[in-house]
This record gives sequence, C-alpha cells and structure tokens, in this order.
Amino acid sequence: MNPENNLILVKNKRTGQFQDKTSDIKSCCPNREKYIVTFEGNEQSYSYNKTNIIQLKDPAIIKGNNIHIEHKGSALYNVEKIYDFGLYAKILFSSNRTPYVVEKQSIEILESSLTNDKALSVFEYLKKLSQMVGLPCDGIQETQLERQYKNISFVDPRSTLALYLNPSVFQDTTDRLPDPVFPFGFNLSQKEATTKALNSPISVIEGPPGTGKTQTILNIIANAVMNKRSIAVVSYNNSATSNVFEKLEKYGVDFIAAPLGNNTNKTVFFDNQTGQYPSNIKSWELAPETYVNLYEKTLASGNRLEELLDAQNNMAKLKQKLNEINVEKHHFQDYLSQHDKIKPYKTYSSIQHSSDIYNLCKAFQKIIKKEGNPGILFKLKNLFKYGIYSFSFYKNPIDAIIAHLQGRFYELKEEEVQSDIKALQSILENSSFEKAVQESEKCSQQLFQAKLSKRYKEKTRQKFSIETAFWKDFDKFNKEYPVILSTTHSLRSCKNKPALFDYVIMDEASQIDIVTGALALSCARRAIIVGDLKQLPNVVDKNVKKETDAFFSKVDLSKYYNYASHSMLSSITGLFYEIPKTLLREHYRCHPKIIEFCNQKFYQGQLIILTSNNNTQKPLTIHKTVKGNHARGLLNQRQIDVIKEEILPDCNCTEQSIGIASPFRKQVEEINHQFSLEDNPALTVHKYQGREKDIIVLSTVLNEIKPFVNDPKKSDNSFVDDPNLLNVAVSRAVNKLVVVISDNEKNMFGNIGDLIRYVEYNNSTFGD
Repeated sequence: MNPENNLILVKNKRTGQFQDKTSDIKSCCPNREKYIVTFEGNEQSYSYNKTNIIQLKDPAIIKGNNIHIEHKGSALYNVEKIYDFGLYAKILFSSNRTPYVVEKQSIEILESSLTNDKALSVFEYLKKLSQMVGLPCDGIQETQLERQYKNISFVDPRSTLALYLNPSVFQDTTDRLPDPVFPFGFNLSQKEATTKALNSPISVIEGPPGTGKTQTILNIIANAVMNKRSIAVVSYNNSATSNVFEKLEKYGVDFIAAPLGNNTNKTVFFDNQTGQYPSNIKSWELAPETYVNLYEKTLASGNRLEELLDAQNNMAKLKQKLNEINVEKHHFQDYLSQHDKIKPYKTYSSIQHSSDIYNLCKAFQKIIKKEGNPGILFKLKNLFKYGIYSFSFYKNPIDAIIAHLQGRFYELKEEEVQSDIKALQSILENSSFEKAVQESEKCSQQLFQAKLSKRYKEKTRQKFSIETAFWKDFDKFNKEYPVILSTTHSLRSCKNKPALFDYVIMDEASQIDIVTGALALSCARRAIIVGDLKQLPNVVDKNVKKETDAFFSKVDLSKYYNYASHSMLSSITGLFYEIPKTLLREHYRCHPKIIEFCNQKFYQGQLIILTSNNNTQKPLTIHKTVKGNHARGLLNQRQIDVIKEEILPDCNCTEQSIGIASPFRKQVEEINHQFSLEDNPALTVHKYQGREKDIIVLSTVLNEIKPFVNDPKKSDNSFVDDPNLLNVAVSRAVNKLVVVISDNEKNMFGNIGDLIRYVEYNNSTFGD
C-alpha cells in the first residue's frame, strides 16, 4: 500500500507493541470484527482481530523546513516531513534514517515563529543590522553576529525571542514554582523581584546603584536550580557574570556553574574540570520529613521577617526625613537670626504637634494676605483651637511671628521623627531583627544545600569535552552544570542548537544592544532583564548610528526596535508595558548624603537608604579651580594639577581606595601618564559603571558646561551634563565624592548646576 496515504500498524504478539507494516501489506479490508490482510508477494489472505490492527488514511502533511520536533522531550534532527494520521504520526528524515512512527501524543510539533509575517519582518531587520554592527570574523567578510543570524532558520515559539519579535502573542503563565527561599539573604524589593522573575515569561528588575541586584540574581539562580530548572546568566562582557561566579564561589556552590562565553573561557573551563563535587556534599543531606519541616518553618519565619524588614525600611525613611529636617533647620536658623525674638508665651509653647504649628502658620499667612492684620475672629478661633489666650502675642511683627512658628515647627517635627525612629528601633531590637535575618538566611542555605546534595551526592562527576558538552551530551552537561555564564553574543555557542534554557538573566541590560540581546533571548523560555535606565546605555558609534537610523527609517517597526535609540532594557520595557517590573529600592553602598542626590534627582525619592553617616567629613565636595580658560579641547591641565597637588594629599587614604574619573578619554589618558597609576588607573565614567571606590574624584574638564540636550548632535560641552553619566559618576563613591570644576557662573545651570547647589545646600563647598 502507498505509505504516503496509508498507515497500517500490526500488534506484535510477543511485545504487545504496534509496528508499522504498511510497506509489507498489499491490502487491508475490514470485514465485520476482523481485518482481511494480504501481504506483498503472497496471495494468501490473513484474518486479524480489529484490536490487533490500526488502519489510518489520508494524513495531513507537515513540511519539516519550519518546524522543530521533540519526541518525549528529545529533539529529532533532519526531519524532512511528517505524515499526521491523527492518533499516530510518521516522521521522515532527510538523512538515510528509517522513518519513525510514533503516537501523536508523544511528540511535540513546534512551528517556527518566523512563519508569522510580523515576527519575520523584525527578525530580518535584526539580521540586516547584524551586518552593520558586528565585528568581522577572522579573514572573513561577514561579521560574527551576521554568521549567527544566518544560522537561525527556526525560532522556537516557546523562546522569549518569539515574544520579542511579536509582542502581541505575549501571555502571562499560570505555571508557578513553589514559594522561593533566599539562601543569599533578601529585602522586600528583592523578594518581590525574585518571585515575579521565577514565574513570568519576561520580567524586568530595575537595579539602581548599590541596591543588591547581584544578590537578587543569586537567589533567582538558587530557586531555579532547586526546582530542576536550567538558567543562563549573560551580560555584554565577562565582568558582570564573573561577579556572579565569584559570589557562588564564596558560598561554596560554584560547582553548579560553568563560566563559558568566548573560546578562551571555554578552553579554560574544560581544561580545568576537577571531576569532583565538594567533599562535604553528603553532609548537606536532609531527610524528606526534615526538609519539609524546615521549608515550612523558613516560609513562616520569612513572613514575620517581612514585617521587620518593613519596619527597617520605614525607619530608614524616617532617618532620611530627619536629615532633611536638620539641614532645613540649619538654614532656617540663619534666616531666623535676622528677625526680632519673640517672648516664649506659655500658650504658644504648649502646642505640641508640628501639624498644629503648620496649620497655624498657614492660617496666619492666609489672614495677612486677605485682611492685612489678624482680627478678633481670628484671635478667638486660635484661642479655642490652639489655646493662644494672650492677645499680646499678636503685637509682635507678623513676619517675626511666622518665622518663629516655623522654627517651632522644625523643633516639634524633629522630636516627632526621632520618637518614631526610637519606636521602630525598639521593635527591631525586641524582635532580635539581626538574629532573625541570619536565621532566615541560614535555613534557606540548608534547604539549597540539601537539594544540591540530593542531586549530586550519589554521582561521580563526569568530565566533558567541548564537542560532547555542546552536542552529543548537552542534556547531561546541563544537568551537571545547570547555571551557564556567558556573554550575550556567545550564549548560542554554549549549547546544542535546539535546546532552550528555562531562564536567561540578562544583567547590565542597559549596556546590551538589541541585536546581541535578541540572540540571548533565542536561547531561553523565560527572560529576566536586569538593569537601570538611569545609568549609561550602550555606546553607539556615530557612523553606525547614521547607518542604522537610515535603515530604520525604511522599515515599518515600533520605535522600540531602533538600534541606536534603545538598549535591550529600554526596548523590552517599551514593547512590553504589561510585564512585571520591580524597582530594587533598598540602597547599601554610598554615604547617605551622596546617594540622596541621585535619589532625589534621578529616582524621584524612591530609594530607601540603609547606609549610615559613619562620621565622614564632607562626603560631598565641589572643588572650584581658579577662574580662567584652563581647558584645551578635552584636556584640562589645571584640574590635573589640583587633583595631584591638593586633593589627593588631603584625602589621607591608600591609592587603591581612591578612583579618578572623567567623562573624557583624553583627560584620563593624561592623568594616567602623569600619575603613573598602573595598579589603579583613572577611568572614564563609562568604564566605572558597575564599579565602586571609597573616594571618587571627578574631573569635569570643561571651562563651560552647557545644560544637557538629548540630541545626537549635542556638543562635548553638554556631554558632561548627561544625567545618566552624572548618576553613574556620583554613585561610584562610597564615602566621599570630590567634583573638580572650573569656577564659571555658567556652570550653575543644568544637572551639574543642580549638583553644585545640592552640595552647597549641604554645607560642603570650598574653592582654591
């Protein structure tokens, strides 16, 4: 019988399994409860019970060029076409492999997302961009990125690249992991971010400076591995992923991770496999009942810890508020000294709530504006409402009354905030907050280690070669190393072609361009995009920008696919407005006075500052050089001299604890030439992103800094005033920031002007 139109399966008496006999059978005719079967080359007919024959006809034909087939979870390669008979399917291969007949329910047929016109147009756009922006291969005209895009003929519809190419198909998932634990510690923002990331197809974690995004990534990794999920962590270079590996190493669990990426990293990893697990891994084991009890205990204590963390955050906010009050009070006292003193009337002093003083002050201002002087009705109202029974109080000058009411407001507000801080401090101390944090982390670590022990303790660690790891034995390799660390442009070479990681974490995503970022998205079912739109984006060469902008103007795509205008972070954020986004709010790095500038200027006051003042003198300093045009192009020798002769000697610190930064490469090169800073060179602000120093000295270089204009044709004079650049520069400093600037009144405008005014307002300015 024609095998293209028919499928006849005969039950094997010995095994009980149905076998494909289509090509051996000449005819098969139903006859009541029987089938009458005639075989090729044999005129005799045989009778079969209907329970022993399955006869199917007229299949649907599925071509193999746009599909991917998995049989019981394993990929089938070189599929030419599929005959879909309903209950069964016959799979034909382009190689000499024997056709494969399987139950339809045992296979998954995936149609490439590129069959959708919208997705295809975006993919072809990215493919064309890969020719414009990639680095050339050795001795070959095509770029490295172009080669990778040429090798993509199938986009798995389960991958996050499928969503990126066609955001309209985005759907949230109901598939949820168990409640997470936090072996690397947590705060409220990190817990929210971790939970959303583990359970969402795409999520965004916004990580302002010093808010513990690496800690969040580690907790996501731990929970993914505990639930037998694979996870790739990528960034635009190796430094971010190296930081993740170092933290895993610190906790003794780095054996779950393979730091790969480029060919050099791969060679180092495979050449240095130990073939061993930690010697104490069996001691991590927990009995099933013990594990369940510890898990339930950890979740319960975690809920209580959330309440305490909320109290800690509220206390930190109050401390921020108290600092603001103290600074305002300091400035107000200068103003108050200019007014006549008012006798401390008992009734006036008896008002004990700042809100009453505030309302009284507003009432005074309103009545003066309306009537000129307080009348009898106003005085009687204040008598009954505030107890001001001495009308001689109103004989004082009105501006003096208002000024002293404001002074009383600051006194009461300060007392109220201090009282609230003390109450929260008492709650935390009585609840043994620090001990509770440590206990939660310890229990979570035990649970994580127990899962790792169960996974690895009875095994002998296999060693892999590059060839076997990424092709023949990738499933085994990925089970041994469920965490893969790579760069965005190398991740596809760190797995076999059709395999998908369960998660990809894209760290420092504001630095990742959409072409390389899309390659990483093609490798995973879920994506966690980590970065900060308020920090520096990826740098696009002017010529590349011109070429890519010209190309973009010819295509009909969303503005969020514009290569020169959007990083992977801003592209994802713009395309998927409905996806979960979490801002990591708790800040742990900088002196409060330093990060508060960034908090108010760039983050709308959303950060919660958990660092202390630590008695640092003048954490913020503006050092103005003498007036004059000292800058020559993008180099300023006067600022270099000031740093060398005045600022560094005054810092009283080790060379390694101080960092010198500038927006301009020429200034950095000259500083390094004159200072001989081999072990701790000066860097551009762009190079400092992701780093920190105890003290940062920022050389602004220019004689006149113009306010920033978001225009591709902006001059170098406004480049220094870029808000993203300034945010990064300021937030690199842990305890002290010194900004070296030319003494020019025109520098008081824009973002730099805001920084100068902020520092002056906080009483930390001096000049030379």
